[in-house]
Amino acid sequence: LRALAAPVDPPAVRRLADGVASGTVPVASGRPPGFVVAGGLAGQAVADEVALKLAEVAGLPAVPESLVDFLHGPAAVVAPVVALVTSDDPNRDALATADVQHLSWQPTRDAGLDPIAMVVAGQRLALAWAGALGVDPDDPKGLAKVTMTR
Repeated sequence: LRALAAPVDPPAVRRLADGVASGTVPVASGRPPGFVVAGGLAGQAVADEVALKLAEVAGLPAVPESLVDFLHGPAAVVAPVVALVTSDDPNRDALATADVQHLSWQPTRDAGLDPIAMVVAGQRLALAWAGALGVDPDDPKGLAKVTMTR
């Protein structure tokens, strides 16, 4: 919200565009049993969004955790971990013992814009998994574009 509420200078927007374009999305073969999505310094909000996209778009179960919370408990979970951390995140090395899939992007060095780049990297991962699993991301199972309420 800070990125939307505060003025953002054009160089920062260019860095965001470069960061989003630079991301890589490694996808393993086969169907994983589920994911733990560990958000780095941006934390829980980014992990929540990426876990939701893995479920909605690719039909994969995913549990969101902030990286700090993950390292203090669920690190023993036997599931692939999607780590949304930059190369300079001080907690990155602590993930060395887990089955970790790091998503990469070029950081903007702007606390209001980096989470956007992280979410886009996670959305690209969900799209890549949908393709690998033969799931149509434009017609996800059980998700309607319009929800009728009364």
